[in-house]
Amino acid sequence: MSQPQLRPRVCGYSLITLVNLFNEATLDNKAKSSGYKKLSTDFSKAPMASYKKVSTCLNFWLTIGTVGSYLTHPSKGKTQLFRRSMSIEDALKVFDNPREHTGIGY
Repeated sequence: MSQPQLRPRVCGYSLITLVNLFNEATLDNKAKSSGYKKLSTDFSKAPMASYKKVSTCLNFWLTIGTVGSYLTHPSKGKTQLFRRSMSIEDALKVFDNPREHTGIGY
């Protein structure tokens, strides 16, 4: 009987999950066409792409499919929205409407 193979871990994620769910080039193209500027990010913590337009900032965690929107709400002031396990199609829609509630976040 063969021994089970152990999966090495990198920064708390097994290597099998390090495949990017979001394609950064696709995000870059959508960001540019939507008027967002790409921000530099520190990949040593988590593979992520960040974009800013006026007072709205969007963070895309490439390997886990999470999107964070940081924006100013008309009556509540500064707010944050997080959406988990998003498809690339839904993630691209966030550039057009960063306030949209998808029912899969908090």
